[in-house]
Amino acid sequence: MDNIFGLALIALGLIVAFNLLLTLALIKKTSILPNPTTPSNSPLPVGSAAPTFLAETTDGGAYSLSDFVGRKLILVFVSPTCNPCLMKMPELIRLRSSLLKKNISLVITSIASMEQTRQLIHQFEIDFPILIAPRGENSLVENYAVYATPTFCSISEDGKIEGGGELNSEWTTLVSALE
Repeated sequence: MDNIFGLALIALGLIVAFNLLLTLALIKKTSILPNPTTPSNSPLPVGSAAPTFLAETTDGGAYSLSDFVGRKLILVFVSPTCNPCLMKMPELIRLRSSLLKKNISLVITSIASMEQTRQLIHQFEIDFPILIAPRGENSLVENYAVYATPTFCSISEDGKIEGGGELNSEWTTLVSALE
C-alpha cells in the first residue's frame, strides 16, 4: 500500500511539474514583446502608411489626410469629458500656433459629438476648427487605434506613421524636438 501511495505521489509531482513547465512556455510564447520599429505605446507601426480619413470640422468644413500632404501632421485625440485632455488643452492651443509657423499641423480631433466639442471650444475660446470623429460614427478613431484620450499620432510629410501614444514622456520628447 505504501508503494502505491509513493508512486502516486511521485506521479502527481511529475504532473504538477510538467503543468508548470507548459504554463511557463505558454506565457513566454504569448507575451507581447516590443517591436523595435514601434514605440512601446504607439498604436500603429512606425513607417507604415497613415490610414486615410475624412472628418467634419466644427466650422462645417472637412479635412482628409490628403489635405496635409507635404506637411508634418500631428493628430491629437481628445474628449471633452476627459480631465487629462482638459488639462492639456492650453498647451495644445499654444503649441498649435507655434508649430504652424514651422509648417507643422497639429490637429485636435475630438472623439465626442459635435455638441460636446462645441462646448469644449467655448470653454477654451478656441478660434480654429477641430476635427469631429465620434467613436462608432467615424472610422478615424478605429483606423488610428485610439484606445484612450489624450493620445497622439505623428505623421510625416509623406504620410508615414512616425509615432504615437499617450501624451506622456514620448509626447514631451516630440514637442521638445519640434519647438
